[in-house]
Amino acid sequence: MINSPSSARFFYTVLAATLFAYSVVVIDVFSRLSLGSDREGARPHVIELSSPVLSEDVANQPWQQKVHPFLAGALALIVIRLAYLGWRIGGRQFFVPVVVLVLLSSLVLPDVPVPTLRAQLWTQLLQIVGAIAILTLLWWLVLREQRFWRSVVVDSRQLRALRLRVLVATALIVTAAILGSWSSVNAVGLPCVEFPTCQGFWWPPMDLVDAFSPSRLADAAGVNAALTAPAATAMHMTHRLVSLIALLYAGWLAMRVFWNGAEHNLCRYGLMVLALLVCEVSLGIMAVVTGEPMVTLLAHATVAALLLLSMITLYHVTLPRYR
Repeated sequence: MINSPSSARFFYTVLAATLFAYSVVVIDVFSRLSLGSDREGARPHVIELSSPVLSEDVANQPWQQKVHPFLAGALALIVIRLAYLGWRIGGRQFFVPVVVLVLLSSLVLPDVPVPTLRAQLWTQLLQIVGAIAILTLLWWLVLREQRFWRSVVVDSRQLRALRLRVLVATALIVTAAILGSWSSVNAVGLPCVEFPTCQGFWWPPMDLVDAFSPSRLADAAGVNAALTAPAATAMHMTHRLVSLIALLYAGWLAMRVFWNGAEHNLCRYGLMVLALLVCEVSLGIMAVVTGEPMVTLLAHATVAALLLLSMITLYHVTLPRYR
């Protein structure tokens, strides 16, 4: 909590770092969507993994790729300041910024020239996971230092069970986000143009082995290998399935918190999660039925980040209040 000038400076610095990190996520999503649209070819059923955009040297990279190191560097400067303030305060306030600094290397790694596109896919996925971790850690620090989203006064068996359920829901949401990101870095396009069916089937022909083969992450030969239509469909449908599971579980949890959380003043947090969940799912459906316009995809990704932060907030307020 903010109880000294040093704590106040730390709080405002970590709040600035979180807002900047969220801005970096939004810009990164926009750049990926822009590059992905540039890579789309005329053949919707066979999507080539090789790309002239990704094989260009650094001097000829588009601005979307060039901006990443500068954004990561600016965020690193803020986090270094945060680590210094945390060191003066002591405790976890110092440890978390140091971890964030280590994770920041994942934001720069995809901008380093790599020999093959497969390594590029590996580093792009690492960048997305790193960005999720950075945003989560910084927001957790904000929650620890502020007074608005207060934790409950006492612990109970009911709250301990609720915390476990929140962690499960958060894990499902993160898994759905990573699966969506995997489809994005593979530039699968839109193998399913209708909802809730896909290609006229509830469960269309798919190739799960090819879609999630570890070799796609490895730096190996065969850069010109093709991502087949069944593999692209498998990526898209797996994201749909996990998103549905996350919707059902997190939606049930949010409704439960909304209706039964009055005792611990948790109703508003259930409503917050439920509203963001409905918004996220609606944007995902709109992206499919409208042909994935840029603005809908960007909104879908950015609201997903807000949904994750809302789950972290819900977990925080179920913890016993500390002093």
